This record gives sequence, structure tokens and C-alpha cells, in this order.
Amino acid sequence: RVNVLTHCNAGWLAFADWGSALSPVYAASDKGVDIHVWVDETRPRNQGASLTAWELAKHGVPHTVIADNTGGHLMRTGMVDVVITGADRVTRAGDACNKIGTYLKALAARDNNL
Repeated sequence: RVNVLTHCNAGWLAFADWGSALSPVYAASDKGVDIHVWVDETRPRNQGASLTAWELAKHGVPHTVIADNTGGHLMRTGMVDVVITGADRVTRAGDACNKIGTYLKALAARDNNL
């Protein structure tokens, strides 16, 4: 089983068809990969809990909504294989801007070799 942690929403509600950041999740699911998604609630607007979780359910992807601060613990205990976040803006140079909490997910992922 592949366990993915997401933060923010970048699925087909934000983009056409499959979305951007969630595209690999949908592609893996459609190819029969045993995949599970840990969905950060993504405060303050709860995009993860309300949008990402809804999209994943519609696509039939197993998922669990978690509190934003749970991600680091899941990474540290080996329950996450890959972290995928959305991005509100990406510059030509590759710099990304996103919701509060994305930076901490990136630091935790790096600290846990993800």
C-alpha cells in the first residue's frame, strides 16, 4: 500500500479533469495501485476536509481526514510514503506559494526523507 499525505486542494475542482497535485493519486488508483490518502483538513478554510476528501470519495480512493498537525507524526512513524501539496502560485523560477502549513509539511517531509 502507498500512503500519500496531501495538504490543500489541487484536484479536479480546482482544475479541469484530474487536477494537478492529485493527478498521480487518481492515475495510481485507476491502475489498481493500493493507495490510501491522509487528507490534511487544511485550515483555515478546510479545503482538504471539504474538497479533497469529497473528490477522493467520488473517485473511490480510500482516504482519512486528519488534523493539520497530525502529518508530522504520521511521517515520523513511517505511515507516509509521499507528500503532495497544492500550490496557489508557482513562479517561473520554481518558487511556490501556498496555504499556511505547507512549509511545515515540507520541513517534516525532508526531515523524514520523504
